[in-house]
Amino acid sequence: MEFVRFYSLDKNGKQEIIGSVILENGIIKFSGLNKVFISDLKEGVMNYKLSKFVYPKDGLKFLEVLSLTFTGTYLRASEVMEG
Repeated sequence: MEFVRFYSLDKNGKQEIIGSVILENGIIKFSGLNKVFISDLKEGVMNYKLSKFVYPKDGLKFLEVLSLTFTGTYLRASEVMEG
């Protein structure tokens, strides 16, 4: 199982985990994330290196592009982790 954690800043400026995207048995699952954000992710995330969208059906490629795309201070995705 591989996964990516999403972090946001809390009111004290500390990072807190707000949810995860999990790849388990070839299927992407969302845990703890806002329904609107999940809907947006399902519409695809741009892989700027390849100039094309990557979708949950793309499995590990989808997870990898999350950490490249969400690099902000207020919303950040971790590198792909195993667990």
